[in-house]
Amino acid sequence: LDICKPGRYGGMELDWGVVSEVGRILAHGCASQAWVCTVLNGHNQLIGAFVPEAQEEVWGENRDARFAASVGPVGKARLARGGAVLSGRFPFASGIDYADWLICGALLEREDTRPAHYEFLIPARSARIVDDWHAAGLAGSGSKSFEVDELFVPPHRFQDHAYSEDGSGPG
Repeated sequence: LDICKPGRYGGMELDWGVVSEVGRILAHGCASQAWVCTVLNGHNQLIGAFVPEAQEEVWGENRDARFAASVGPVGKARLARGGAVLSGRFPFASGIDYADWLICGALLEREDTRPAHYEFLIPARSARIVDDWHAAGLAGSGSKSFEVDELFVPPHRFQDHAYSEDGSGPG
């Protein structure tokens, strides 16, 4: 699962084409395995866009840390002293059964402009898992929703979603 992970944390730093090819090969044997392998590698790529402080927090002590994500802006967040406060129900987080960390998409309310789509990185233990996805073909994918309510997130663990979209993240 280290295809897209930064090299300084034991990753291969390869591109999305390699991830896609590995997923295609795995799908011949097990669709769930192929799905989870593909999305978990994509999550490593997302974390690679975060600031080095966030990367060190998640991979510094556990190079095998895994991430589940629900990046659509379904949550809500507001700036607070020293960070932001996040709330929401985040659907279809594949691989959550194996995750140490979660990536959450939310609209961050800001005083100067309209809310913007941000990604928040939180410890999996801080969320409540909701077992609500029962797809027969991907039963082994560990896909479920999760919820958080008024969770404080320090500033190094959230960033504008645009960084993930265009590859310009600080990491």
